[in-house]
Amino acid sequence: MRPKILVVEDDLLFALDMQEKLNSLGFEVPEIAVNAEDAIRLARLIQPDLILMDIHLPGAWDGIQVAQVIEEELAVPIIYSTSHTDRKHMERAKLTHPYAILSKPYNEKELLRTIEISLDRAELQRMSVENEKKFKRIFENAADSLFLLDGKGDIIDCNSEAMRELGYAREELAKVEFHKLASIDSDQFRSHLTRCVVDESTISFESEFVRKDATMFPCEVRMGVFENDSQWLYIATARNVGERRKAENDRRNMMMQLTHAGKLAILGTMSAGVIHELKNPLASILGILGLLEDKEQWNEGMEEKLALIRSATTRMKDFVDHLRVFSRQDSFNDLSEVNLNEAIDESLKLLKTKIGSAELKLTKSPEIPLIMGNISQLQSVVQNFILNSSDAFLYSSQTEPTIVIKTYASGEAVYLEYEDNAGGIAKEHIGQIFNPFFTTKKAGVGTGLGLSIVKYVMQHHKGHIQVSVKKKRGTKFVLKFPIKEHFAGKQVDSAGMVTWKFDDEQEALVGS
Repeated sequence: MRPKILVVEDDLLFALDMQEKLNSLGFEVPEIAVNAEDAIRLARLIQPDLILMDIHLPGAWDGIQVAQVIEEELAVPIIYSTSHTDRKHMERAKLTHPYAILSKPYNEKELLRTIEISLDRAELQRMSVENEKKFKRIFENAADSLFLLDGKGDIIDCNSEAMRELGYAREELAKVEFHKLASIDSDQFRSHLTRCVVDESTISFESEFVRKDATMFPCEVRMGVFENDSQWLYIATARNVGERRKAENDRRNMMMQLTHAGKLAILGTMSAGVIHELKNPLASILGILGLLEDKEQWNEGMEEKLALIRSATTRMKDFVDHLRVFSRQDSFNDLSEVNLNEAIDESLKLLKTKIGSAELKLTKSPEIPLIMGNISQLQSVVQNFILNSSDAFLYSSQTEPTIVIKTYASGEAVYLEYEDNAGGIAKEHIGQIFNPFFTTKKAGVGTGLGLSIVKYVMQHHKGHIQVSVKKKRGTKFVLKFPIKEHFAGKQVDSAGMVTWKFDDEQEALVGS
């Protein structure tokens, strides 16, 4: 579409010549205005892309006054043309910010160049205005609190969400220092501003924002910088994370309750073993005490009999201590330096009887690095694996049931491998085993919490789980923990923390 130009010229012959010339140059000149009234009427009617305006027009208004009206109403770029260049008219014309001033008669090349430059400039200005409007819409309607800051970090503007969240009117916030609003030390805030400029990147930090009523709420703050008219301006985004943190705490508390319930379920399953572990030492103690009641026996093997009582009593005490540590409802935030081998040893002390006739092949790396963990939670991981294997062996045709447990270190991680040959996982159950309350056991036999707790514990320990399925043979779990030196900087990949490996036949079944 050709750009439309309105020619405003009191000399009709000159105007017709201009119309013909501009049409031949690729522009469209649909109308000619010869006075102020025609100029305003035609500008409104045809909505031109540019106006070539003669300064001297007949009547009460000259071209400069007409240009002021049109510019305010339509924002059309205007090029003045004149055969008189007296200082008075030139100064008045400049006040209306014309795109150019041409002197008659025109040089065709100069005219064409001036029109093209003016149209390009008008298009850039239009795009700039549109972008500014778009920015203001985004700025105003953003779900987070947004602040526009000057080069010193003082608030220039804010959006509606910032006013709603903080309880201030826009003009009130402009009087509040941003670093005080965000509870940041002034020196630290200046350091943030400098980093934005020097690194030419967005920086992030957490802070506590203060409302007008003096209440506070946690925010994640992101700050970026841009240059406008040779000065630095900053955009600060403040996202209220109070609800998210509350949801995380609620979820953590729920998982803590589920983990505790899982531990109690394990204790219920272990009840026969608990009775066995305590019954035999108690029988020994009672028998020896019966002998000691006969005073004639006091000097015959007294030290040996007392040693038996001491040994049996110590055995019961240790077992009860293990139960007490395991069954306690500890905090998920309670992490300390842990040796993974020790967690496995403690687990096996409580579940020796559940392994039953299965052969246990235990290989522990002797100099394994420490990890950051919760030993009670790590015990529950191993014990859930053992109990699942024990139940699976009851329905397996395996004549030589075997459990293999290994620990080793590689690179920046410590590994725990757990494998059994209890038949593996049915293809229809793959992908569900870590879901809470999913179980294939008979009603009343299992809670379905075991592996979901394993997954959550691994997430809490910033770990990774690899499940290897061997069709009709067994399953191997490889748990990967970051060593303590790399725990703090390790990111939790909740979505990708479980990966699967299948043998060829199983993989084909999964894809079918």
